[in-house]
Amino acid sequence: EYVKVEGGRGVEILRTYETLSDMSMQSITPPGSDETMEDLEEGESPFLDLTVKFVWDADEEEYVATFVDADDADDDLLEDLHGDADFLYLLSDGPMEEGSSWDIDIEAFDFISSPSGNLQINDPDSEDEEDDEAFSEAFNEGLEGEMTGTVESIDEGVVTILIECSVSTSFEIDRSDGGEGPVQGFELTFDLEGKLLWDLEKGTASEFELEGDGVRPDPAVRG
Repeated sequence: EYVKVEGGRGVEILRTYETLSDMSMQSITPPGSDETMEDLEEGESPFLDLTVKFVWDADEEEYVATFVDADDADDDLLEDLHGDADFLYLLSDGPMEEGSSWDIDIEAFDFISSPSGNLQINDPDSEDEEDDEAFSEAFNEGLEGEMTGTVESIDEGVVTILIECSVSTSFEIDRSDGGEGPVQGFELTFDLEGKLLWDLEKGTASEFELEGDGVRPDPAVRG
């Protein structure tokens, strides 16, 4: 809910997380085996059914988040939330005209991958929560590449924007737990393309889709 809007930006936003879930399936075929093992993980979030208020700090140029009517909630969970969850970061700073094109900050890839930021959606049966956080942090720090937006058409107040994304990340995770042990290296690449439909009258996205290929070679282990 946009409580207050100034200069085309929501300066006070109330966001209630009514439905939050995450499901991932990993299929693994061991070398020399014809049998595929599948690992299903379902995540839960502590933000479920809670409301967060985001207030824009013009001096710091960022949102400040606070819980609403949730005295027992952990304020530390708010640190990694994104106030902007409406794809504004994909738009051009200049006028959008048919055929116009612009560069998009690579940070937008993280925003797209994790709408609203880190909602702490974790598998309640997993013991690797710290590993997951370390992976996510290292993943984002290693991001490089380019993203662009191009206006394909403007029809009846709806702008169709082509989003093209070619990014990669390379990083290492130390799993030695403070002593001698393995260091795991990762290299991932993503070539994605999609479209954002932007309603000019409402000033919001009406549809967004991004798809393509992601390549993750087997991680290298040393140590």
